[in-house]
Amino acid sequence: MVLLLLALSIKMWSNRRRKRNAELAAVAAAVAASKKKTAGVGLPFALDLVSAVVAAAGTLRAIRDDAGAGARVRAFVKRKTSSKKKKKKEEEEEEEEEAKDASGLETIVLRARGIELHVSPFGATVTRLLVPDKRGRADDVVLGYDALARYDASEDRPYFGAVVGRCANRIADASFSVDGATFDALKKNNGNNCLHGGGVGFDRKWWTVDALLPADVEAGLGMGVRMSYVSRDGEEGFPGTATVSATYRVVDGGEWRTEFRATTTKPTPMNLAQHSYFNLRGHDAGVSVDEHEVRIRASGYTPVDPETMIPLGSVAPTTGAFDLRDWTAIGARPPPGGYDHNFALDGYNQQVNGRESALFLAAEVRERVTGRRMEVWCDQPGVQFYAGNFVDARGTGKGGATYGKRGGLCLETQHFPDAVNQPNFRTCVLRPGETYSHSMTHKFFAE
Repeated sequence: MVLLLLALSIKMWSNRRRKRNAELAAVAAAVAASKKKTAGVGLPFALDLVSAVVAAAGTLRAIRDDAGAGARVRAFVKRKTSSKKKKKKEEEEEEEEEAKDASGLETIVLRARGIELHVSPFGATVTRLLVPDKRGRADDVVLGYDALARYDASEDRPYFGAVVGRCANRIADASFSVDGATFDALKKNNGNNCLHGGGVGFDRKWWTVDALLPADVEAGLGMGVRMSYVSRDGEEGFPGTATVSATYRVVDGGEWRTEFRATTTKPTPMNLAQHSYFNLRGHDAGVSVDEHEVRIRASGYTPVDPETMIPLGSVAPTTGAFDLRDWTAIGARPPPGGYDHNFALDGYNQQVNGRESALFLAAEVRERVTGRRMEVWCDQPGVQFYAGNFVDARGTGKGGATYGKRGGLCLETQHFPDAVNQPNFRTCVLRPGETYSHSMTHKFFAE
């Protein structure tokens, strides 16, 4: 009997060892596959990302996940905690992150007190932004999709959450001249205009993750991420090889900070914009932003040709529907066709102590049901206020949400539209030896 029990024990131990060895082999295979994937599609961040997050936040472990026909092994980051309740919550978050990975978006999550930002290196796109309402309930307040394929649509895409460039907004007739040379091979993707960099702009490119920025608890800084993209000479018809970077960081108290930088090998228009659509009721609330109130600190705007939406070359006083210097409901008195206009920001020529790098308050939004408010600070001459007039044509959003007309609003800090062709506007041409710089901060709070 003793010999029988001993034999059974040895067999059970042997089985457990074989299973563990199989799990470790699966983990090794997964790592090898990850290396192969990142080498093939220009995503060198994958293994560095895991290593950095492991070093900062937890321990890399291998587990088995039994389901259906068999077991599979996955690697995940698990924070140490003695609380069963916290453990369950973290497991749910891990499952949620796994689901997003399956979408192909390769999401990076940045957290600080009062804010959570999800970023995909595809287009340097913000896919989720969670902030609390006046009762402390956190909701995702940016529009977006669940899958990479929707962000990579070749036609009629809304640029949800992406960085747009090389030149944001419209370039008339998809052509411009610099130093006597004419460039007329830009993609006409908005009537006769080139919009947001052309058919395959920066919003449809995989950016390289250069660094994860660690949190600094004492300074109140959450994690950050710095990404870069190299746009080759002639890409989408633009001259010069441009090297651009985007840095996102979250800060305790509900701040999201963005910094853009760029250099070029030839003179070229450079105008990067962050194209998130906000609905402070929540992206899936099923309501438009008509009842949101906006206040834009601008006493001038750039009138446009209503057919082409190209500026007429002047800055006019903000009167009537365009006077948004006091709180105004977006649906109260919009211009024909709705808001899609550039406002000349008063603060641009009034920076603190005359420093061009100083940020100033450009625009504010408030939503009374949730009590949420958003402030947009920047260092740029203009902001494009787009009220989502054509969002209803975009189909189903994240989690099956339906986005109707004016389902979200954009406040895109920028150079003026078509500035490369407008002698009266501040130039957007970047030259070799210069560095393009664009900083902004979104502040969220509730009252």
